[in-house]
Amino acid sequence: MLLDWRYWVFATLFMLHCLMLADAASHGAKECRIPRLVEATAEQLQEGLKKGCFDSVDLAYTARINEIDVHFGTILELNPDALSIAKQLDHERNQGHIRGPLHGLPVLLKDIIGTKDDMQTAGIIPSFGSDLISH
Repeated sequence: MLLDWRYWVFATLFMLHCLMLADAASHGAKECRIPRLVEATAEQLQEGLKKGCFDSVDLAYTARINEIDVHFGTILELNPDALSIAKQLDHERNQGHIRGPLHGLPVLLKDIIGTKDDMQTAGIIPSFGSDLISH
């Protein structure tokens, strides 16, 4: 039984339409994903946050850091409040308040840095009455 030529035209147009939709969807997916963090710039990450491709909680995945650092032991301490801080920054972004160019981006510092929280940033505790300890 031969099918009517109109069926073939309709089927061909339908398949072309589906292929075009699939191509458009895959193109959008390529542009809206978390870039490799090793190579990502702050501008790329901010653009992804702005577009809603990911949020600060997605970027601050401390479980992955812990999983990898087991092999190297290079990170002394992660801020236990990192995910709650990321949630707060996401909330601020959703309200239209952006503090600056690093708003919502996690930062890993590798050195002796004085901070205003209880984080230990030195491998040893200086014992000479350092301002690092007294604050």
